[in-house]
Amino acid sequence: MPDPLGDSNSRRLHVVDADSADAPEPRTPPPASPRETAAFHALTAGPRLPRPPLGPLAALAPSTPRLARAFLKRVGAAHDGAPVRIPTPAGPVVLPCTIDDADELARAVLDGEPGSLKMAVSADGRRQVRHSCPPHGWDWTPARDHLRALAAAEAERLLRQRRFDDRLPWDIVLAGWDRLCRRIVLGDAAADDALLHRDIRARYQAPLTALGQAEQTLNQRIEPYLRAPEAGTLAAVVDASAAAQVSAHMLLTLTRSLDRGARALALWATAGGAPAAAVAESGRLWPDWSHMVYVVAAPFRWRGFEFSCGDPILVPVAWLLRDDRAFTDPDRYAPGREDRRRAAAFPAARVCGGTTNCPAEELVSETLTAFLETITTASNPTLVEPRTLSAECLPARLDADRIRMEFIARDPLPRDSAVLMFDTGSVEDLVMRGNRPGRYGELAAASAARLRDHAQRLRDCADGVDLADDRFHDVRSLLFVQADRCACAAADVEAAARGFGATSRGGL
Repeated sequence: MPDPLGDSNSRRLHVVDADSADAPEPRTPPPASPRETAAFHALTAGPRLPRPPLGPLAALAPSTPRLARAFLKRVGAAHDGAPVRIPTPAGPVVLPCTIDDADELARAVLDGEPGSLKMAVSADGRRQVRHSCPPHGWDWTPARDHLRALAAAEAERLLRQRRFDDRLPWDIVLAGWDRLCRRIVLGDAAADDALLHRDIRARYQAPLTALGQAEQTLNQRIEPYLRAPEAGTLAAVVDASAAAQVSAHMLLTLTRSLDRGARALALWATAGGAPAAAVAESGRLWPDWSHMVYVVAAPFRWRGFEFSCGDPILVPVAWLLRDDRAFTDPDRYAPGREDRRRAAAFPAARVCGGTTNCPAEELVSETLTAFLETITTASNPTLVEPRTLSAECLPARLDADRIRMEFIARDPLPRDSAVLMFDTGSVEDLVMRGNRPGRYGELAAASAARLRDHAQRLRDCADGVDLADDRFHDVRSLLFVQADRCACAAADVEAAARGFGATSRGGL
């Protein structure tokens, strides 16, 4: 078996020379037995993808990692470690049973045709076509210090927006992360570009039929920022001939990496360790891609097996990266784990879904690590949801947008005055976590302040020049009535807040 900690060159495949006298008679991968086929389809139950060879399955049953590992081990033992051919509704696919076989087969296919990766399916089961990796040979490290400074500044800004219950709403985090990605790649001028934000999302979500148009639109939106790139940005350190492709690739990859960062933060909250370790382990435990489908473009032989043009090879990333033959304690988070480098060397485990040593992988890790380092230094992140998460028993699936955390400041950390409300439904958590009654007073006071602010906005709207005409008399009257109601409600809520010993900020 190749060295699991070596580089990609140490695990190069061995292709049998057909002209060699010692070459065995080529044979095709053995078919799976009816029982193995039934077990495979039971494990991969879910919606199917249309139009082969774009992918036979939509997801690889992320809820059953232990059964999946047992299945792969049983099939591998029954066929002497050989990959097996399994029938699916979209046609037969070849399934490697170990991470080494999957790695070598993927590299064998890509040696014949670098563009052979036809499909990368995200962990949530949505079909995702891989965006191509940018050209290699460029060095982004001159932008490292600037990148880390931007990530730290954005983390501090987000912490200042936490609510009185010390939580951060997901939509605020998502908006802040998207803004950070645009600043890192293109500069401050792109941070608040709503059209660029729209085009990035459109490219990420584009179906196959609209993929080319989405790429062209995004490149056109990026082009003005590349004419005179800001110093310190990634666009400033990339060769001009590849700037558009690299910038688009980095924007897409960075933007979709927030889920990995949220899971890493949850891991850190359960067992601590270095933020860099949590980021690396998050990518192994919950890979961004459920599976990859490679389609053979040039015939080749591998370990005596013959692969023909058009043969699809299914790489079950979510199963193989939690394979107990490749990792010890596969369902446990160990901050000091050393063999996580094995996952980073596995082509299908990379954050961008690429097949080569993509520079985006290190860039994403660097950004997420700097982001988490700032958060864990300035606050003490405490996991609220899911309550059952522990380092000893990790789920096969962890939805980033369902993670709820409290960020309790280690030192006095001011909040933005506009962010005062609690998160919806947080009262139950306050009771269960034993928070003092004064926190309810803060909730009531914050609500009163918001009501007063809303009343003032209604009055300002009614007094606006646009409504000065007599035609809008009834509208202005209605706005004033609603403003008075909000002001009265604010007074009542403020009285309740004083019962808890809290006072709200200044009145009207």
